[in-house]
Amino acid sequence: MTIKAAARTLLCGLLTLALLPSAALATRPPAAALDAAGAPPLSQYRARDGAALAYRAYPGGRRVAILLHGSAGQSLTMNPLARSLNAAGVSVYVPDVRGHGASGPRGDIAYVGQLDDDLADFVAVVRRQRPDAEITLVGFSAGGAFALRAAGGANEAQFDRFILLAPAIPFPSKIARSGGGWAHIDVVRIVLIMGLNRLGLHGWDGAEVARFDVPPQVAGLMTPAYSYRLAMNYAVRDHRAALRNADRPMLVLVGAEDQQFYADRYGPEFQGANPKVRVQLVPGLDHVGLVTRPSGLAAITAAFTP
Repeated sequence: MTIKAAARTLLCGLLTLALLPSAALATRPPAAALDAAGAPPLSQYRARDGAALAYRAYPGGRRVAILLHGSAGQSLTMNPLARSLNAAGVSVYVPDVRGHGASGPRGDIAYVGQLDDDLADFVAVVRRQRPDAEITLVGFSAGGAFALRAAGGANEAQFDRFILLAPAIPFPSKIARSGGGWAHIDVVRIVLIMGLNRLGLHGWDGAEVARFDVPPQVAGLMTPAYSYRLAMNYAVRDHRAALRNADRPMLVLVGAEDQQFYADRYGPEFQGANPKVRVQLVPGLDHVGLVTRPSGLAAITAAFTP
């Protein structure tokens, strides 16, 4: 048996053990119920693979915001922010990111990179509707991490600027609070699947590696778990490299009382990688409050004031 074959056998065996039921979930942070008041109905667009993906549109003026929801979420979780921006004259588009809401089977995608392709396809739809638009990509939590991935990658040129709302930079980063999250991330499975990927094996990419403590009252509307493919794509692998590569204007807003991440560490960490990034703390707000409470909505909306 060759060394490579032996490594494959060992990793496959270890992964079989790792796929046994995982440990208990972390403590649930405060979570707000979905606020659907005034939300427009779902529309659909066709992605390059032919899939019909869902989004909500809030028509307004020339300024456009595309909002990306957080982990386990869907477009309705961004409805309070969408309405606040729309009331200020901003045209707002909020997709159900593939693997969430009404966009395909929940919790999985076909390959790492599919969400990047979907984003490019969605921007093309928005550009056709608003050819003269100034487009800002706004991402909350996991959506903020994905927006950072876009800012430091091939999709950067699609946008005029980026606003990251408490972007999820997971443990063991300096920003994340150990044990303070609402998700169990199975690091062992992730490492083993990465090892198999390096050997050209992708048969376990659909295995569950993340599970969220979704509140019972919204369980039917949320996505309780992620596959390896989805978890790796709706994230940023190297946030410092993405920041160094980002050229477009970027604003980071964080609730000063965020219980998921150390709010005061975003400035040194992000500006240390890219001094042009602006970081602003919003007093009195926790993680979810940033996108649900009036002072958080006002701070974000103010970023769109001419």
